[in-house]
Amino acid sequence: NSKTGDTIASLTGHDWKVNHVSFSPDGRFLISAGNKGKVVVWSMDSMKMVQEFTTIGNNARKAIFTSDMKEILVATLQNGPLYGLSVYNSAFTYLPKQEKKKEKK
Repeated sequence: NSKTGDTIASLTGHDWKVNHVSFSPDGRFLISAGNKGKVVVWSMDSMKMVQEFTTIGNNARKAIFTSDMKEILVATLQNGPLYGLSVYNSAFTYLPKQEKKKEKK
């Protein structure tokens, strides 16, 4: 809680430190990238893990959803000075919000 400083939830699922977190464009999901190449998608509604990925390389440095939420991009640090980019289809988690149909009178 940004006003009180109180913890709202603790999300556990990484084996080691977390390098980056970001929200999905619609605010329904949080994605975290950590050492050991792990990327986790969390539901903000349930505060639970939705999906887990192991990326190329040994450190996931940054993970973001694309603006249309159809893919997840992950920047990784590989062995030595090389960096990698992994792309995942995120259709497993994204379900558009149901639009209310207007009743005809």
